[in-house]
Amino acid sequence: GECMEKTLEKSFLLLEDLGESFDTPNPNVIVQELLKTKTQLEQYNPSTMSNIIPPMNNPQKRRAMESFPTLLVQCYRTKSPFYPLVGCRMTAMTLQYGIHENSALGLCSLALAYATVFQDMSTGYKLGKYALAITTSKNTPAVYLTLLGMVSVWKEPIQAVLPQLTHAYKTALKHGLISEALINSYLYAIRAFMSGSKLSSLCKEVTFFLRQYSFYQHK
Repeated sequence: GECMEKTLEKSFLLLEDLGESFDTPNPNVIVQELLKTKTQLEQYNPSTMSNIIPPMNNPQKRRAMESFPTLLVQCYRTKSPFYPLVGCRMTAMTLQYGIHENSALGLCSLALAYATVFQDMSTGYKLGKYALAITTSKNTPAVYLTLLGMVSVWKEPIQAVLPQLTHAYKTALKHGLISEALINSYLYAIRAFMSGSKLSSLCKEVTFFLRQYSFYQHK
């Protein structure tokens, strides 16, 4: 509660020092920012945007982009109305200053926020394609758990999502991202159960996941 609020406040103060300040959000501001950012992003094609938009080189903006992922997690966990605005800001900075290693995290947050605020999974799913087009290996687990776990699952057959969640789980372990691995395996297990996967096989997979976490917890 109070500890998380103080952490959020510090994150916003740091970003303000880096030239990225946020006004107090209200429903109208959130709606307008989402619509504006969607329009700006849709000027590009997901398959070619990485060839058109250069890498982000501005040192100050790079520092800001490096601070955003932690803020995104904090906003999501606290159900903060800042979450959509942070996704919009990361997307806008990507379009203006170039692609950063964390740009895909901003774009997938925009997709989730749009789908949630407007109850429009189809558009959220389309926006998510931009994030998938520029994601890096290290950010694959976070991008996949956001898009595949919370957006694509409403638009694609669950059987198509499961292998991608497994890939995200393995990638997270490869990079030492234990939290992301845990969430992706949890999403995999839930989706596999819902899609009617064979229980005997699923039990073995879940047991394997639990052993993996027990191993990493004691490292």
